Amino acid sequence: MTQTGIRSACTMMKEAIEYIQQQIESKLDHIGFLRERIAELQGRPQPDLQLIASLEERTELLERELESDISQRDAYQNEYSAHCVE
Repeated sequence: MTQTGIRSACTMMKEAIEYIQQQIESKLDHIGFLRERIAELQGRPQPDLQLIASLEERTELLERELESDISQRDAYQNEYSAHCVE
């Protein structure tokens, strides 16, 4: 691979890392919001158990996606550090 090709791959990898990091931050914010909403609903005299269950499922899904995103970001960062940082 040419030096230009390496730089292009490194640029794309850096952009991917930044994009994944934005996704991680967005998911963390959304998870926090959902947890607050669940707590609010649970504190009501007659909580909507169906809604709470739905929000809990969504939270669990986002947490699994978050774990995957973190793993992917870390793998890209390792590759970037090994091949792109001068």
